[in-house]
Amino acid sequence: MRKDEYMMLREEMMFNQKRQDSITQFTYTTTVAIWAAALTVNNAWIVYSSLFMILLMTMRISNCRRCIAFLAGYMKVALEPDLDLQWETKSFDYYEINKRTTSEWLLYVGSKFDFPILSIISSLLFWGLRDWKFMIYNSVLLSHITLFIQIFIIVFEMLLYFKYSSVATIKKKLIKNWEIVQKNEKEFSCIK
Repeated sequence: MRKDEYMMLREEMMFNQKRQDSITQFTYTTTVAIWAAALTVNNAWIVYSSLFMILLMTMRISNCRRCIAFLAGYMKVALEPDLDLQWETKSFDYYEINKRTTSEWLLYVGSKFDFPILSIISSLLFWGLRDWKFMIYNSVLLSHITLFIQIFIIVFEMLLYFKYSSVATIKKKLIKNWEIVQKNEKEFSCIK
């Protein structure tokens, strides 16, 4: 029965990985389509809308990564000690022993910064398409507000990416939490 649970949770992890990949492809495609539409009609505000879509997709991907780490932590602590299946334990131990080199870490984290890069490009396109005379004379406040929102979105995306870019890092914390839950369950069952 525990092996069935293990396999079911592995499938759920794979589902979250595939969902993350689908969200990424959707975001690339939609962002480029928004840019093309904005450039075709020369409208900066269309580009501006892409920032909000990218932010929402960043949050969804961060949640997928958190779900993967949550499931992996549970599998390592609650299921693998009793099974001959040790993928999560061994992969966790592997990265504990074999730390990533600086270039591997930069490649890994850099590959996760695609959405903040899309947001930066969207911001640059937005400012490139703006009517500068109108901005300077008529809408200084609006310009400041839009700039503040852009900076906020990009910084928030980067914070999410730093926090959730590495499933292994998230997994460490969740494993400790699952170990506490496991310990509490054992203590509680002894009291009964």
